[in-house]
Amino acid sequence: MCGVVGYVGPAGKNVMYRGFGGIQHRGQSATGVSSLDAGIGQIIRTAKVHGQAPLLLKDGTFQDMGGETWIGHTRYPTQGTDTRMNIQPHYKSSTRGKVSVVINGDTFNMGALKNFLRKDAYKIYTENDAETFAAVVMWHVVEKRMDLPEAIIRAMHMVRGAFSGLLISEWDEHLYDFR
Repeated sequence: MCGVVGYVGPAGKNVMYRGFGGIQHRGQSATGVSSLDAGIGQIIRTAKVHGQAPLLLKDGTFQDMGGETWIGHTRYPTQGTDTRMNIQPHYKSSTRGKVSVVINGDTFNMGALKNFLRKDAYKIYTENDAETFAAVVMWHVVEKRMDLPEAIIRAMHMVRGAFSGLLISEWDEHLYDFR
């Protein structure tokens, strides 16, 4: 019912928009995208809209986005409320910078992971798996001082269910995929 798409290359914005056309169905309720723009100091920018991908083209934030590394998500809510807060991509910040994540799938231990994170003052603001996954990755980076690939692997071992996703960060120029 939803999907993720990613791209690395100079035509990122156009390729992402065409990619949304391939994964979006007429019932999608939201579209979101994050880009990693090395031209302005390795900054992640995010645009989200309620509605299908064509509405994203009209969004001023999306129009101003640049960069060559992109991740995006279309959503048809089967869990959680249909609010802007639950539109992916989701991100978490630390002194290292941001990670931005999109996930598609079905997980079943997010409540336990949220409780685990609260012990170290990591707050979760949405009802979405992607934000919790981003927080678990960030926990491994900050608390355990792991590099990003190892933190993603450790987070994947903690999450139960079937899922796939994409992740970008402000301190690492790679696009990571996982499932």
